[in-house]
Amino acid sequence: MRAKEVFRPNPLGTFLGAVLLPVMALFFGGAAVAMLVRTPGTAGVLWFLLFAAVAFLPGIGGCLMLRGWFAIEVDEAALSMVGLFNTNRLRMPWSDLDGVGLVKWRGARFLSVRPTRGWETKPHRWAMRWEPNRRLLLISGVERWSRPTEELLGCVREHAGTKWRDPLDEPLAD
Repeated sequence: MRAKEVFRPNPLGTFLGAVLLPVMALFFGGAAVAMLVRTPGTAGVLWFLLFAAVAFLPGIGGCLMLRGWFAIEVDEAALSMVGLFNTNRLRMPWSDLDGVGLVKWRGARFLSVRPTRGWETKPHRWAMRWEPNRRLLLISGVERWSRPTEELLGCVREHAGTKWRDPLDEPLAD
């Protein structure tokens, strides 16, 4: 069996959320301050408000993208989700899972797990979807990761062993 494998989100999306959008927010924030300083009177305040509002949009976009960022770690003991800067670790040992597999939802394939014990609500704050009636946790779509889809699925399938089901459940309604 392979050692711990780490699958990160698409590098382009990470670059967009971690670099490009914050730089745009800083640029427009600096422009807002410059307009306030360089333009006297009410016009300066109006330009400041306009540029500050424009700076807010990419700033909030970057925050939202990074809030949902997580990597998938697969090893002999567990399937784990780890947030940005190694925060909000969710570790699900294979022994605590009844099943692992794919579920279709909104036309996409989602890596999903069925825990032995369910949660009242979904864990942490990521963009996962918890289906309490089916005891399914939809972790993530499998298409947009740093490594090929089949490599991600092959690694999870190998470590999950007999718990792997394809499909894990019927397609979910929107």
